[in-house]
Formats: sequence, C-alpha cells, structure tokens
Amino acid sequence: MLIQRFRERTKHLRNIALVCTTFALVFSGTSWAISGNDWREAPQAFKDGYMMGVIHAWLEELDIVESYRTRSPDIGSPPLEPLAMCIRQRKMPYTQTKGIVEKYMSDNPNKWDSPMARIVWLAMVDTCKDLSER
Repeated sequence: MLIQRFRERTKHLRNIALVCTTFALVFSGTSWAISGNDWREAPQAFKDGYMMGVIHAWLEELDIVESYRTRSPDIGSPPLEPLAMCIRQRKMPYTQTKGIVEKYMSDNPNKWDSPMARIVWLAMVDTCKDLSER
C-alpha cells in the first residue's frame, strides 16, 4: 500500500524528470555531461529531475542485476551496486539524496568543475560509508 501511494505521488515528478532530462540531452550540444558548475546554475526543477534520473537508473540497474542473478549466480557485481543497495536499504527519497549531493558540493567547491555524475558518486560513497559505520 505504501509503495502504491509513493508511485502515485511521484508519477508527476517522474514525468517532469523525464521531460527535463530529454531537454537537457537534446539541447546540450556536443557534450551531454554537466559539471558541478552547470548544476549550481540550473533551475530547481532540473536539479530535481537530474537526481531522480541518476538514482532511478542506479536502482533499476540493481533490479536488473538481481533478476539475472537468479538465472546466473556467477554474474559480477556492478560498481553501482553498493550505493544502490545503501539507498534502497535506508529508503532514501530523492530529496535526501539531492540534499546529500548539495552538502557535498557545498563542502567541496574544488570539485565543481568535475562531471556531475562523478560528484553524485563521490557524495553517495562518502554517505554510504559513513552510514555503514554506525
């Protein structure tokens, strides 16, 4: 029941994320990767959509790998698996992961010129490492 309500509530946000991601890819020119500097200047709706897309992709990859493991137990673990497991096990909503990334960026202005995907990765690695030590 809780999952059903979550899906109903986030359906609109997922559609917004899809539209934002599509526009970002279509109008981004020769490079579709954004930097931390680009992120800082982006509208809030884009930031929300970006984080939803990244985290959703990680969780989908985890689901795909887990479904293949039932048929092929020797399948390797993708590098995203520990982070996706951390997010799933701790039931982190998109708003929390976005807050984690924003705090990481605030604490690490020397990373702003890095690709945003790397910044998200580093922020979540730090967070999941800290949470596993509790």
